Amino acid sequence: MLTYLRQCWKIRSVVGGTERYQLLEPHLHALLRAIERNEGISSPNLLAALRWLSALHRLLGRFASAQPLSERLLSLSQSLYGPEHPETLASMNNLATLHYRKGDLGAAEPLYRHTLQLREKILGPDHPDTLSSKNNMANVLADRQDVNAAETLYRASFEGRVRILGPEHQDTLVSAKNLANLLLDKGEFNLAEPLYRSTLEAQIRVLGSLHPDTAMTSYNYARLCVQLRRPQEAITLAQHAVDTARQIFPEGHPHRQRYEHLLSRLMPESTGKN
Repeated sequence: MLTYLRQCWKIRSVVGGTERYQLLEPHLHALLRAIERNEGISSPNLLAALRWLSALHRLLGRFASAQPLSERLLSLSQSLYGPEHPETLASMNNLATLHYRKGDLGAAEPLYRHTLQLREKILGPDHPDTLSSKNNMANVLADRQDVNAAETLYRASFEGRVRILGPEHQDTLVSAKNLANLLLDKGEFNLAEPLYRSTLEAQIRVLGSLHPDTAMTSYNYARLCVQLRRPQEAITLAQHAVDTARQIFPEGHPHRQRYEHLLSRLMPESTGKN
């Protein structure tokens, strides 16, 4: 079942993928109960099932229901593996990410910071997980308007991922997108523009046009085009973000709402289209 779930996870990036993956939710709950009954609460399979179930809730924007799952996952990881095991650090990072997506920086920041410190100590500064933590910590710093510290970590994550993972790895493209977003927010439009352009082109090649990451980059590139006074490009990019979001996210999902809001500002007659 868990192998099957890994395969099903990939369909979230195609038309109707999120809805299809959502159909697996009752089976995940049944699997969780079966593992608890037959293998006990210390089974690695139980941790895997919890990880998939909490990821599903995060994907669908159900942060309230994802939190107890993520907290339980971290507690079981600590009991099974210890406080500094990579699996425990992955669970800690996931809980921090949940808090971050809820907008609770006060809860996310210490978890992200602790995870980064331990990953640097245990895995080394260039391990992919450490580079992920640098990117996540930079997200918090950027939201706190500590732009210089955020830029330092974004660049470290981006440059490390280019070196270790390659320039078109999905994680590298995430770092590129985040660095471009920071440059946009700093008003460094001429530095942000080529980074957005190359990132979006690579995402379309690697991930496809109907992918959540591609949609997000289209949205932010549209924001940049607004600042550069290129309204037609902004509308085209925002329309792509909205069209993609309406196919892969359920109605009311925060990303979908954000993209639709931008498009409605640029082209008010688009409001309410399906």
